[in-house]
Amino acid sequence: MPIEQKKMENGNIGGKEPKIFAMPEKFLGVLPGNKVQEEAPLKTVKTPVNPPASTKVETAPLVKGSGIRKKLIMAGIAIFILTASGAAIYFFVLPKLNQTAQIPTPPKEENIPTAPSINEEIPEETVATTTPEDLSATSTIPVEEEGIHNGLDSDGDGLTDAEEDVYGAVVSNPDTDIDGFLDGHEVFHLYNPAGTSPEKLIDTGAVKNYKNDKDGYQIYYPAKWTIGGLGSGGIDGTIINSGTGEFVSIITEQNINNLPIISWYLDQAPGIKAGEIQTFVTKSNFDGIKSPDGFNAYFTKGGMVYIISYNIGTKVEINYKRTFEMMLNSFRIDR
Repeated sequence: MPIEQKKMENGNIGGKEPKIFAMPEKFLGVLPGNKVQEEAPLKTVKTPVNPPASTKVETAPLVKGSGIRKKLIMAGIAIFILTASGAAIYFFVLPKLNQTAQIPTPPKEENIPTAPSINEEIPEETVATTTPEDLSATSTIPVEEEGIHNGLDSDGDGLTDAEEDVYGAVVSNPDTDIDGFLDGHEVFHLYNPAGTSPEKLIDTGAVKNYKNDKDGYQIYYPAKWTIGGLGSGGIDGTIINSGTGEFVSIITEQNINNLPIISWYLDQAPGIKAGEIQTFVTKSNFDGIKSPDGFNAYFTKGGMVYIISYNIGTKVEINYKRTFEMMLNSFRIDR
């Protein structure tokens, strides 16, 4: 069968539309078995008209040259592609992979202060009050703390040397009037330590009586001391000044519910226990209490609280503690 007819029988070869060839004119009208006079072949080219049936028909090569050359070119292209791909991976992909693979090291833990726990007790805001403790911080400090100590008492009679001068007593004699009572004991009970016969302090001129009509109270104080208004922080009160930096202050507070003085004090100072409070009675039979350190005294009557405080100011010596006790013993309320 001619090759053109065989191609047609095999259909579309190489993905191209089949070509239809017309029969050469020399074969027209020739019956099978008849010989056809062939044209003389060209002397320079010997090409068979009909190749053997077993010969493989190939499509036209895409690249010029022999099969080996084609394979070398294809291999070179493949090598180029692989090389380019490897370079791209090396220069572009691997750096990104290394970057994402690096996990930053967590920072070293530092001692960061934590917020307080819910269960921790948070101190309440301090509420300003007009108690004597606010007038002088030193008035609430025990004697043995911060170097504070009692003033010099040369004869050990209960009066410091500074107080001996206030009452006309003798520094070197514990019983100046030789009546069998120590000088400090007599001052405490409002008597003259230097008198040869029983004599009250108020009659000697060593002390004076201060009367406050506005707040309704009276109190003795050393005649050498001065009296003035408190005039500090808007608190209405009285200052009795020794002239040495030590003084006694007197202020008043309302006792709206008419509480007993101990109950009122415990409400004002919740950290204090009732057993720590000192109680006493004045010469005029007024019940009073003292703070645990003995530097503050409290009385109540007619819905008012009277607060008397001994302050040493910036000093470290307590020179007038017995005088403070004398003043408390003389205190009386006129309401």
